[in-house]
Amino acid sequence: MKKITVIITCYNGYQYMGNCLSSLENQTYKDFKVVIIDDCSTDDSYQQLLEYQKNTQLDMVVQRNEKNLRCALSRLAGIKLADTPWVCFCDCDDWYEIDHLEKMLTKAETTETDIVMCHFNYAYADGTKKYLTGLNILNDDSSKEEFMAFTPMSLCRFLFKRHLYEDLVVPHINSAEDGAVTPQLLAKGNKISIIHEGLYNYFIRENSLSSLPKPSIYYDYLVAQSVIDENIGQAYPQECEFIAIKNFCYGAILNGIKAGIEMDVIKKDYADFLQKHPNWHKNKYMFSLSRTRKIFLSLLKRRMFLSMRLFAIVHRKLSV
Repeated sequence: MKKITVIITCYNGYQYMGNCLSSLENQTYKDFKVVIIDDCSTDDSYQQLLEYQKNTQLDMVVQRNEKNLRCALSRLAGIKLADTPWVCFCDCDDWYEIDHLEKMLTKAETTETDIVMCHFNYAYADGTKKYLTGLNILNDDSSKEEFMAFTPMSLCRFLFKRHLYEDLVVPHINSAEDGAVTPQLLAKGNKISIIHEGLYNYFIRENSLSSLPKPSIYYDYLVAQSVIDENIGQAYPQECEFIAIKNFCYGAILNGIKAGIEMDVIKKDYADFLQKHPNWHKNKYMFSLSRTRKIFLSLLKRRMFLSMRLFAIVHRKLSV
């Protein structure tokens, strides 16, 4: 039996999959399967995938959803098709380093962990890469609580035991789905380890519609946080509060301001947040935040909403 299943979801994405598929063809570790879930593409992606399946040496399954399920539930459909002890995800326009699977599985087996994570590279169209060091605060001796608090919300950096995913609560949202699932997955792992290498390449597409601020992203963040609070909030109160600080107080509110969410709506949702977390600014993990995030959160704490608007304008210009 093969040991790893790589799950990829695709919606009108075949045109961007060249690097992804090539990296799988050339992995130094060969004993893995590939499951691709086509999420009702409206172009010829599904037909192209079936044609690719006929000609590849990869052990590949291609399945098409009966209706559009979006990324989170499409990944769950992929999990149901997996029959290997280990599973990992790759987005269709991203790709692995060629030794990704070998290094991740070796780490998992030598450290006897349930979850292994790695660093990201930002990969650009001109071929350059930027190595992201945000996980340097963690090591193999870090506690589960520290992994939950400090790990960015991205499932594609993990290799994990398949059974951990089977009863997670997966919301039907377009954005922030990783934010809902990642903390649940980490909470279930008995032991977590990390490789301090950029083994995953996250492709930065210029002018991508997915990178633009949208009102829906704000509301998806709220749904994701409610899933976290309801399922693991009592067991990990400090960690879930810190996740909410990063994902709602900073990520959702900043995006919401950029996307034109009415400030009265943001004020009401922040008031609801304060009912649950009146002393959020005293969370023990606050020290780890970047200076930029601390500035924005300081404005939020003081309810300086006009200044937050100005911050959002400057932040958006600098992000272009």
